[in-house]
Amino acid sequence: MKKSKLAFCLAILLAVVNIFCVRAADIQYIKNLNASATTVYFNLENGTETTGDRLWTISFNRTSIEANTGTSIQVVDQSFEQLIAAPKAGYEAALEKGSGKSWYEYDMLSHSITPLTQKTIVVKLPSGKYAKIEIQNYYKDGKGDSGYYTFRYEFIK
Repeated sequence: MKKSKLAFCLAILLAVVNIFCVRAADIQYIKNLNASATTVYFNLENGTETTGDRLWTISFNRTSIEANTGTSIQVVDQSFEQLIAAPKAGYEAALEKGSGKSWYEYDMLSHSITPLTQKTIVVKLPSGKYAKIEIQNYYKDGKGDSGYYTFRYEFIK
C-alpha cells in the first residue's frame, strides 16, 4: 500500500514538473539587446534582431518601443505571470513615453530607469497572434551602460 502511494505521489510530482518545464520552454529570453545609440528592430516570431527593411515586429530606441505597420502594442497593469489572455482592445502603434506611464519608472535622483514589474507589454501581430513581454532590465548585464534591453516574452491567446 505504501509503495502505491509513493508511486502515485511521484507520478503527480513528475507531471507537475513536466507541465512547468513545457511552459518555461515556451518563454523566450533576450539579453542585452543594444538600443543605446540607434533603433533596433526585433522579430518576435523568430526571436531575432533584424534590420528595418526586413520583417520586424517591434523596435527599440532608448526607452521608446514601437510596433511595425500592421502590428500594435499596449501596456497592461498586470505582471507577466498574471497575464494569461491578451486584451482585445486598447492597442496603439507605439507605447506612451514617460516615467510611470509605460513599462518603466525614471528616478530623477539616480537618473536610472527601472522596469515596472506590474506592467506587461502586449503585442498584437498581423497574424492574429499575441505576445506578452516583460522588460527585466535596461542596463548592460544589469548594471552597465543604459539602453541594453533584457526581456522575456511568450505567445498567449
